[in-house]
Amino acid sequence: MELELHRIDLLQTSAAAPSTLVVTAVALGRGQKQRDKIFLAAGNTVRGLTKKGKEFFRFASGLTEAIAHLRVADSHIWSGCSYVHNHFIEGADKGLFMAPDKITATELLPLGPGASHWLPVVACRDCCVRIMGLDGKPLFEVATGSPPTAVRYVADVHGPAAAAAAHSNVRELLYGCQDGRLVQLLVDGSTVRQGFVIPGQSSSGDSGCADIVLGREDGSLEVWDIDRQGQPQLAVASQLSESITSVDGGYITSPASPDIIVHTFTGKVIAFASHPGALAMAAAAEQRALHAMGSMGRPPPQQDLVAALNARIAKENAELAELRAKVVKERERYAANQTASLGAAQAVVDVRHRLTLQPQDGCFVLYVEAAVSLFALALQSTVPLTLLDLPGNVAILSRSPPDTAAGNATLATYRCQELTNRLSIKFTAREGNPGRVTAYTIPALPPKTCFIIEVQLPPLCMHQMVSSIPGAAADAAAEEQQAAAGAANAPLLRKLAQSRPCSEMVLQGSFSVQDVYSWLRSVLPDVPLHMPSGSSSGSLLFQECQPGSMLGCHYTAGQAAFMCESVTTLAILHDSLLAAATAAKERVSISFKLHPAALQHCSELLWPQLEAQRAHARCRKLAAALQELQVQEGGDSSFLAPEYRRMLSGKGGTAAQGGDDTAADQQQQQQQQGSGPRGGSAASSSQADEQLDAAVEAFKQLFRDYSRFASGGQSAGVKQALPGLEKLLRGEDQQGGKGAGLADVFSYMTAVRR
Repeated sequence: MELELHRIDLLQTSAAAPSTLVVTAVALGRGQKQRDKIFLAAGNTVRGLTKKGKEFFRFASGLTEAIAHLRVADSHIWSGCSYVHNHFIEGADKGLFMAPDKITATELLPLGPGASHWLPVVACRDCCVRIMGLDGKPLFEVATGSPPTAVRYVADVHGPAAAAAAHSNVRELLYGCQDGRLVQLLVDGSTVRQGFVIPGQSSSGDSGCADIVLGREDGSLEVWDIDRQGQPQLAVASQLSESITSVDGGYITSPASPDIIVHTFTGKVIAFASHPGALAMAAAAEQRALHAMGSMGRPPPQQDLVAALNARIAKENAELAELRAKVVKERERYAANQTASLGAAQAVVDVRHRLTLQPQDGCFVLYVEAAVSLFALALQSTVPLTLLDLPGNVAILSRSPPDTAAGNATLATYRCQELTNRLSIKFTAREGNPGRVTAYTIPALPPKTCFIIEVQLPPLCMHQMVSSIPGAAADAAAEEQQAAAGAANAPLLRKLAQSRPCSEMVLQGSFSVQDVYSWLRSVLPDVPLHMPSGSSSGSLLFQECQPGSMLGCHYTAGQAAFMCESVTTLAILHDSLLAAATAAKERVSISFKLHPAALQHCSELLWPQLEAQRAHARCRKLAAALQELQVQEGGDSSFLAPEYRRMLSGKGGTAAQGGDDTAADQQQQQQQQGSGPRGGSAASSSQADEQLDAAVEAFKQLFRDYSRFASGGQSAGVKQALPGLEKLLRGEDQQGGKGAGLADVFSYMTAVRR
């Protein structure tokens, strides 16, 4: 499939009367006589406009929050605020849904004729897409695995399901997730099943044309097609310099083919045409409207198109030159009025940010985007951070020594060398203590001012909320048997205890359910702001990124029970919840029940990461020695073993130790040495050492926490055994430098405990 995208400027044809309220949502009518009607929400008021900008409808909803999502079909209005979704019929409130987490997107799904069969679809940050009934209660709940960012109903079903959908009442929904996936849902009156999945990074999905159009947060625009086997295939892609906030499609610039309409972060609306002649056809139509021509002496159609296109280009160049002259004049006037006694006034610049946890890499990425070019960004953190390199970053990183006395555990500066509106900062953080990361963003506008961005890192920041236990099969008979036997735990904790060797911690006291819920929000990430309405208890499920350990929680008034594979996670929960209860002046008691295999199971979870870091350290030392040997031999490496020659050439390495990563590290170090300001090989070596230190410290912390829970407090023998444990973990004093195995480390910790 050959397809090209060409940008076309859009002309303003009409405008509505200005308003003092900010427009928060825009939608087209879904009714038969509303296809050309525009509905917008400003605050809690819904207005209807014709395509000429004339207002014909106004409705004051009386909601306390601003309407962020709007859908209209005939006399039905569906409005979505931050946590409330309402259904109005002829101005009367007929349905209400209190979302458990923030609403991110809404849509309408037709499952029958007439407006009464339009069903609202609500996507929330709790990793769930809900298809609602007319009574405001969910009919279907679909777990998404990642917070959904967009949802769209598609009239034409894609793939092999299209033939079956033509003879049934199957409808297609597409939803995009924060992790970049786009998922197809096939919905009928009784079931919901999943179709194809398009992988990706940071997407906000949509489908306005026959093909599937994806607008991603990094500014990439993708068009996907579905082959005969029902698999998505990338047809064409384009890259913008700023993030895409929404996409749609329609016949805008030409009646010959639909265009892709893109709205960007800075407010630009761009049309992408699928054929090269669209721009010329639009220009020719405008030219013919201005210059009526007779039939005699009329130029050929091709010459007409070329002449109109050249005239359009000349007109745009003249407007651009005029704007540049105005900018120069205003800068000169500003410089003339500048005095040393006046302070710098902060410019009105829209700056947004988003902190994302990447579970597959075990790190955070802080995205910062401004409406103008960025000059620099200063990073400050109250907890130690390991700053990582991110491909495609145009900023130079400069690290500063930490100032622990002032509470600055991490200080760094990112200076932009090229014009860019976006910066991405990748880092890792250790769990244990809450922290605050502050980014001082400086736009490239005179005078230099900064915008302060603050993000909070909870004590268990490397955990993410999940909807199910991986690999755990539901056993209804076992659950009924345990319930009949009087099991006191919640079903979620029972299922977690059946599938994994988990230790248990129980918090008891005279606190209310709202108190313990607020404590959990201060310790764990992604916990919704409000409890589910009308509930007196609840359950939460989390998974740690790198080891993959699960954490289950069931809370109610006076008690909160936790089950987790990781003893260190329970220790962090113990300290954090005890501090929160003390600050609230609540007396609580905490009891523990360690699993007999807790120490061995936690060691098995942590061991792959430690072994990988030790293997990388050995490969780095070996590669450095091989390079020195090659230099001494005048560049000749023919006498080396084949795997060592592959390691030097960057095409491979030792079979068991990952020479590809080592060669990549060496190449990156060489590039950094050539670039100078990035810090050279010392920075990369420091990163690798920090990752190895973190893996070793995780084992030592596990040993300390297990000893504290098992004996009621850390003994002097445990402190004396820590240096010997660190030597085993790092491989010091071991023959061949390979280090001790998991069995040796576990035997050492067990012997000390005895």
